[in-house]
Amino acid sequence: MFMSRQKRQEALARSGTELRTQGGAPTETGTLTGENARLLRETRNPAYVDLLGKLDTGDGKLDPRFAARVAEEIRKEFPAVRCLGQFLGVLAKCYIDDTYDVHTLDYRLEILRHYHLGEALPEGLDKGRSLALYGGYAFVEVYTDCCRGVFPDGRVAVIPD
Repeated sequence: MFMSRQKRQEALARSGTELRTQGGAPTETGTLTGENARLLRETRNPAYVDLLGKLDTGDGKLDPRFAARVAEEIRKEFPAVRCLGQFLGVLAKCYIDDTYDVHTLDYRLEILRHYHLGEALPEGLDKGRSLALYGGYAFVEVYTDCCRGVFPDGRVAVIPD
C-alpha cells in the first residue's frame, strides 16, 4: 500500500508531465503544499461527483464520448491546476456483482477497468483500494503523494502517504 519515493519518481517520469498553472510556468511539484494543495482541497461540484459516479457501467468499457465528458468536467473542476504528473487515477467501489470490489479510471482518463476481489491494481493505485471500499467516499482520487477521498456531497478528505 506504500509507494516508495523511487516508484513515485518513476511514475512521474513515465507520465512525462509536470505540474503547471494556467499561466504555463512550472510550479510546485507536490499536491500536499502551497496553492496546489488549496485548490485540490476545495469541495468538488455536484456535476463532477455525479459524472464520476456513473463510471460503474457494468461492461468495463468506457464510451469515448463519455470519456471526453469526464475529461472536460475534470478540466472545468480544476481550471487553475494541472497535476497529471502526480495524478494516478480514480478508484470507486464497484457494484456490478459480488465478485468485483473496485473500478478504476486511469490518469489519462482512458481506461475503465473493474477489478475482482483481491485482484492486483496498477502500481500506485492499491493505496486507495481500502479507502474506496470502506471510507464512505463516492470515489478516491489517487496521487503519487496522497489520496483524496471525495464524499458524495463533494467534500474532500486528504490522506497523505
